Amino acid sequence: MPIDQERIRTILKAEHSFYGSGNLTIRKDYRWYPGASDLISKQLSPAMRVLDVGCGNGEMLLELCGSFDTGIGIDNDPAHIQLAEAAKRKRGSTNVEFLLLDFPG
Repeated sequence: MPIDQERIRTILKAEHSFYGSGNLTIRKDYRWYPGASDLISKQLSPAMRVLDVGCGNGEMLLELCGSFDTGIGIDNDPAHIQLAEAAKRKRGSTNVEFLLLDFPG
């Protein structure tokens, strides 16, 4: 199934096993970033498909790409997607895709 804005809305509104079905406010606090990948990696499994909304330069998704089956990073800034694609090529990651899409705020 292709990822588009409607599919992203559906995914974000769906009930998730870890977070439940409540509305979430998600923000990245760079003060604790060095431990973020450790925290997130404990929630991942090799069979998972991961969606990173607002992926920026793709750093987190690429860092964790060995912990899940496939991942899609989306961002609404073309410069971010270019950075993420360059990082993906540099790493040689094959299970991650980056897409330029707007997403609900």
